[in-house]
Amino acid sequence: MLLTVLAYGCRAGFHISYKRTQDLLKEKRADYVLKRIKSSGFDCVILDFKTVRGEVGVPFEHPLALKTKAYTFNITPLSEMAREKGLYVIGRITVFNDPLLFKVLKKGHEGFVFPGDSVVENYNRAVVRAVVPYVDEIQLDYVRWPDASVGVEIPERRRQLFRSLRRILEVIPDTLPTSADIFGRIPFRRRDWNDRIGQDIFTFSELFDILSPMAYPSHYWGKLLNPYQAPYHTLLNMQIFGFPKERIRVWLQAFGWRVPKSKGLAWYIRRQLEATYDAGVDLRMFWMPKVDTLLQVFKEWKEPKLKGELKPVADAYRWKDTTGFLTMVRRDYGTVVDYYLVRGDWPVRFWWVSSKEGDLSEYPIERMDVVEGDGLAFLYVQENWPWLDKPANVLILLYAGAWDVADRKRNHTALWFGPPPAKVELLSDGETYVFRVLDESGRVLARSRTFELW
Repeated sequence: MLLTVLAYGCRAGFHISYKRTQDLLKEKRADYVLKRIKSSGFDCVILDFKTVRGEVGVPFEHPLALKTKAYTFNITPLSEMAREKGLYVIGRITVFNDPLLFKVLKKGHEGFVFPGDSVVENYNRAVVRAVVPYVDEIQLDYVRWPDASVGVEIPERRRQLFRSLRRILEVIPDTLPTSADIFGRIPFRRRDWNDRIGQDIFTFSELFDILSPMAYPSHYWGKLLNPYQAPYHTLLNMQIFGFPKERIRVWLQAFGWRVPKSKGLAWYIRRQLEATYDAGVDLRMFWMPKVDTLLQVFKEWKEPKLKGELKPVADAYRWKDTTGFLTMVRRDYGTVVDYYLVRGDWPVRFWWVSSKEGDLSEYPIERMDVVEGDGLAFLYVQENWPWLDKPANVLILLYAGAWDVADRKRNHTALWFGPPPAKVELLSDGETYVFRVLDESGRVLARSRTFELW
C-alpha cells in the first residue's frame, strides 16, 4: 500500500556498508562518524541489514536461519544511534542475490535464488519483519532475476517477481515507506519491453513509494558521455515515462571505480550532483562513499539559488530543422544522438530512447529540432508515448550568448507535457539564470532550475 503523504525524510543519504558498520561499532567510532555525516548536510543513512553475500545484521526467526548462518553481527545499535541524532534510517535488504540461501537450497543460479519460490519469499519476509522496528524505511535491493538464461521466459519472470515482491511487502506496516533499487538501464526501456531481469518502473511504481535508479556513471559507456550525464538522462527518461520526480531518489557513485584520474573523485561527485539538480530531482543517495571526499564535497556544494530579480536577456524565436546535422548510433539502452554546433564544432552527445536506428519518424520520437535565436541554441525533443495523455517535451540548453561552449560543464533542461513551445526566454539577475518555455498565448509551459553559467 503506497503512502498518501510523501514525507520520507531522506533528501541526502549516506550509505554505510555492513563491514563498515561492524568496524564503527567495534572501534567505538560510530558516534563521531554519525556526527560528521549530519554536520556535512546529510539527513539519512542507509544501513545494510542483509547484504549481497547473504549476511543478516539482525537476529531473525526462520527454520533455515541455523543452516544459512546468515546472522553474523547485530548492527541495530548503529541504527538506534543514528535515530537519536535525528538521522532518518533506511534499512537496505538484498532479496534475490543470496549465496548463503542458494547454498542451502541448492537451486537457483550462481548465488541467485529465484522469485516465485515460497521458501525464498518466507525467508526474506522473516528478515524484513525483524528489521522493521529499527528503521524509518525499508529499501529492497536485487529485486530481480539474474541477467542470464535460466529456463524461465521473460514475461513469466516479470509476473513471478511482482507476486513475490507483493508477498514480501505484506509484512511491512502501511505507515512505513518502501523503496526499491532498479538497474540504471531500466528507465531506458519502453513500456512494452520485457527486460530479462524482470524489472520495469511501471509495475514497480504500484508496489513501492520510492524508486532508486542506480545511475552510476561508471556502469554506462565511459567514452560516450560526460560522466555526470548518465544520471542526468536516466532521471529525465524516468520522468518522460510518467514517473513523478518526487518519487525518485537516485543512487550516485561516491567510489573511485573508472573515475578519470585527471579529474578526480571530487569532480566526479560534483558533476553527478549538478546532473540531479538540472533534471529536477532533489532526492539523492551516495553508494559506497569514500568518506572524507564525499563529506567535504557535499558540505561545499550548494544548489544555485535565485539571487535577485530575473530580467529577460535573450529570446529564441526561430525554429530550424537540423535533422541533417544529427547523427545517431544505436546502443542497447536506446539511441545515442550527436549534434555538432557550428560554433567551435563542439559535440552535444546524449541518450534518447527510440525504436529504430536513425529514423526520427518512428515511435516514440515525434520531433527533434534545434532551436536557435538571439544568442541561444536549444535542442528540442518531443515524444508521444501511448500511455501518456499528452506528448512529453524536453528542451536542453546548448548555447547561451558569450558562454564558452567548449568549457561547458553541465546541461540545463526544461521538461513538460503538452504542446510544443512557441518561444523560449533566457532570464537573468546578473549572476543567476533561468530559461522558460512559453506557448503561443504567452502562457509558461515550463522553466528550468535556476543556474549559473560557470
